[in-house]
Amino acid sequence: MFEILLPFPPSVNHYLGTTGKRRFRTAKTKRWLQAAEMALQAQCPSYPTYTTPVELTLAYGRPDRRKRDLLNYDKILCDWLQEIKVIEDDSLIHRAVVYWDEEARDSVFVTVRLYNC
Repeated sequence: MFEILLPFPPSVNHYLGTTGKRRFRTAKTKRWLQAAEMALQAQCPSYPTYTTPVELTLAYGRPDRRKRDLLNYDKILCDWLQEIKVIEDDSLIHRAVVYWDEEARDSVFVTVRLYNC
């Protein structure tokens, strides 16, 4: 099992920018990726790479009291898990549990485990 506490990610609306036909990571995304890398080094010096179906749990702690679309934050996390090779491909996510954790604040707790159907 892989578990990590990360800073609250940027929404899908702030994940990528566009110039003409070119898409790029925004400054907000780059800052989050640097913070996620620091969290990874501190919390998980080694971790598995999943090559079979997995279950993903994302427990978000609200950064403030504004209304937010809970499902607008998953894309960057799934892409990051693939980029750092926790999962071989994000198509391996066969089940996802996503919720607001009222106890947490300004963070997301990520759990990846083998999927057992």
